[in-house]
Amino acid sequence: APERSGYSFVGWLGDYTNVRSDLVITAQYKENTDPIIFIEPVDAEAGETIDVSIKIRNNPGVQGATLMIAWDEELTLKDVKNGEAFQSFSATFPKNLVSGKNYVWYSQTPVEPSQAADGTILTMRFHVSGDASPGQQLHIRISCVDGDIFDKDFETLKLKIENGYINIK
Repeated sequence: APERSGYSFVGWLGDYTNVRSDLVITAQYKENTDPIIFIEPVDAEAGETIDVSIKIRNNPGVQGATLMIAWDEELTLKDVKNGEAFQSFSATFPKNLVSGKNYVWYSQTPVEPSQAADGTILTMRFHVSGDASPGQQLHIRISCVDGDIFDKDFETLKLKIENGYINIK
């Protein structure tokens, strides 16, 4: 089924058991309401520099977070910028922009779930190696351990993590 950002495929609408002519079958989706941190895939060409955004959707009231971010060796990180979803947070990023480091955010003021923002957490600017091949997917991975994402009461929040990639054109 075709993918739709923010939705999960649940099945096909219609009867297609005894098809004898052209027939339109509609994909059915349900909106995802679970909290998630994700990277939307982007397209780039070998040798290109491109921005990749890490985003949060259905933010349950993140007060602080530590994310370990890693990427394939054909990618070189050139710059990082805090996104609007955590704009008011203190951010600590590694001095050396190498794969496998922790990125940390913390809000000094309590974040109520009703005030929690969805959107971009972090924008990362990558240079794609000139040796990357068309059709290749260069992966960017996010990980965290229990307790790395928490609310205003310092209770652990469970968010789904969805890794992403740069698709080489």
